[in-house]
Amino acid sequence: MKTLGGTSIYLYHTEEDKKIAEKLKEEGKIDYAFLAEFTKRSELEKWITRI
Repeated sequence: MKTLGGTSIYLYHTEEDKKIAEKLKEEGKIDYAFLAEFTKRSELEKWITRI
């Protein structure tokens, strides 16, 4: 997505996945990482509805 001008997000489930996300973010491969939680008031929901 980033190479096409979009925003790239990574959804993680475990702490190990979160570490992978942090590395990908440092490398510039993703823009954001969120816990794969799809409830109201989750960080992901807040980010999606910020507009």
